Amino acid sequence: MSEAARPAETLDSSVRQRLLRAASDLFAQKGYAATTVREIVAAVGVTKPVLYYYFGSKEGLYLELMQSTSQSFLKLLDEPVPAGATASQRIKRLGELAFQVFCEHLQTMKIMHAIYYGPPQGAPFVDFDALHQRFQDEVLRLVQEGMAGGEFRVGDAEVMTWALLGAEHLAMQFELCMPERRMGLEGLRRATDLVLEGISTAKA
Repeated sequence: MSEAARPAETLDSSVRQRLLRAASDLFAQKGYAATTVREIVAAVGVTKPVLYYYFGSKEGLYLELMQSTSQSFLKLLDEPVPAGATASQRIKRLGELAFQVFCEHLQTMKIMHAIYYGPPQGAPFVDFDALHQRFQDEVLRLVQEGMAGGEFRVGDAEVMTWALLGAEHLAMQFELCMPERRMGLEGLRRATDLVLEGISTAKA
């Protein structure tokens, strides 16, 4: 789009982020299918051409929300590892960072949850399973590394991974569905420590 054709409202550099926030709130409250472009732009105080300028369509806006949130999680897998960190420490660090990202993107996570477990609502396909698999593979790799180094007892690495991810998922589900019973970061740490203690070779 040329400068002459650009909607005047796009001169405000915060408009794009405001559209993302408004869409996230509305999709979480009403569902993807029930939310209209008119409602999104009205919430921000701009016109439809502004949304089309940045995202092309409601579908494009949805995909941007999903992809940007997914990237926030995937970036955690590339975080530098502290020198000398044990497998246990790295598992705990990854889990805590992922939980914090989840909480920071709670509205988008509500949308993902609704789309994944409920009717697709006509939303564009997003491979949520692939994101989950990347994290499961990384935790499994760390468990196998800890086992190979003698930090964890020899056993079924996949089952150990399920137990660790179970604590993570429970903390996330409470945050999402039952905030009055939330475990929080401290509860996640205690649950993870208990699983790690169970697979550790260290004697109490």
